[in-house]
Amino acid sequence: MKPELIQVLLAAGCSLIAALILFPLFIKISAPLGLVDKPDYRKIHRKPVPAVGGLVIASVLVVAALCSSALRSFMMSQAAMVTSMFVLAVTGMVDDRCNLPAMLRLLIQVGCAVAMAATGIRLESLHGLLGIQQLPPVASWLMTIFIITGVTNAFNLIDGIDGLAGSLSLANMVLLSVMSLVMHRLNWLLLLLPLIAALLVFLQYNWRPAKVFMGDSGSLLFGFFIATMGVHFIKEAQSVNIATCKLFTVVVTGYCMIPVMDALRVFYGRIKNGVSPFQADRTHLHHLLLKHHLLHSRATTKLLFMHLGMVLLSALASRFISVQWIIVAQAIWVLFFVWVVNTMSCFQRWYRFIKKRELAVG
Repeated sequence: MKPELIQVLLAAGCSLIAALILFPLFIKISAPLGLVDKPDYRKIHRKPVPAVGGLVIASVLVVAALCSSALRSFMMSQAAMVTSMFVLAVTGMVDDRCNLPAMLRLLIQVGCAVAMAATGIRLESLHGLLGIQQLPPVASWLMTIFIITGVTNAFNLIDGIDGLAGSLSLANMVLLSVMSLVMHRLNWLLLLLPLIAALLVFLQYNWRPAKVFMGDSGSLLFGFFIATMGVHFIKEAQSVNIATCKLFTVVVTGYCMIPVMDALRVFYGRIKNGVSPFQADRTHLHHLLLKHHLLHSRATTKLLFMHLGMVLLSALASRFISVQWIIVAQAIWVLFFVWVVNTMSCFQRWYRFIKKRELAVG
């Protein structure tokens, strides 16, 4: 067995053991720390639930780094990214406890995105999308910051039902691991596999009935990491060949599409109704699925299969279809799914209305 693989497995093993120990511990101390998600009119759970999933996963990374010199060295080599991940995890933890102003959260996210652009993780070409090839430096910086910040927020908003954010994050970690293997960048597995191990333990506690939520600390951490790694691998693929670059581009847009399109749809609806786009409600896609009396696990499974199916089909289509048309198809597919769910809801309401009328007449 190669030494590099041994180091990766050691880091993942340390992460798994640390997660198994830390999750029960943090669940017990969450109430004294004030890190519980209390039920209200727009939330689905009926009793307070610890919102420490992201905090535990960040702590697991620290423990794994202390146990694995290879992981520790790699995290130090990616100091800007790792520091940004921890900054966002702490920001999310504070927000879970005392509700930070939306503008302050946004500024912190933008700051972390700027840090990534400054380290060279930038989108430098659109590869013919909208007729644009190479981006000017200023446009490259602005687009990178916009994408990382936007995707981070979108993943934060998708964390609404048991298992969903964790399942999508796990799927994306696996996809990123495959991409790192394709690129022969095995060093990234030192970070990806420990995150996968921690997520597997988290999902055991997060599957309904949830004993712990990911919280803003986790959704911000994973949203940021997924967006940053996507930009990084698209840039790296440029040095390989056009086919790999196309493949990575549509995979990245595919694994971001559900949360991003859902967030844009919800923001548009709120603005259209004259309320703030940041005003919380129950109009997200996962909420619409629950209106069909689906269990959390069923709703999560449907969205996960839709997510993976879209990524797989996009990857296959990248050999024959241009990137821009695949991205358009991804967006249309998500919106079509929303339309189907809404249409089914209308039919169900109409059916119940007819039944009530028949009973009243009878």
